Amino acid sequence: MTDSELRFAAEFGRSVGRWDWWNLRKEHTPFQWALQRTIAIVQPYGERRADMRAATMTANLMAMQSTEPVADDNFREMIGTLTNYLKDASDYEEEADIAAARQIARKDE
Repeated sequence: MTDSELRFAAEFGRSVGRWDWWNLRKEHTPFQWALQRTIAIVQPYGERRADMRAATMTANLMAMQSTEPVADDNFREMIGTLTNYLKDASDYEEEADIAAARQIARKDE
């Protein structure tokens, strides 16, 4: 698995209550795995979803309190900035964490 697949598998595993996340890839056909990854991009869940929801609510409050109408482009920019304001788990990952995930995933191959 690539590093991005390892990250996705770990996040996906946590979201469905599976601690053996390294086995999830083997339990899916290539189509199912691609579909799960696409769904995570189109309709995020977990930490990412909570960040997006909080950013949208905050941007709405900011727009309501603005003395001038907020343009759509500016509103989208506010949401993007607020969504990425706080670090998520991937920002704290170190190379040692990725190396450990690789070892776990290879152990069961």
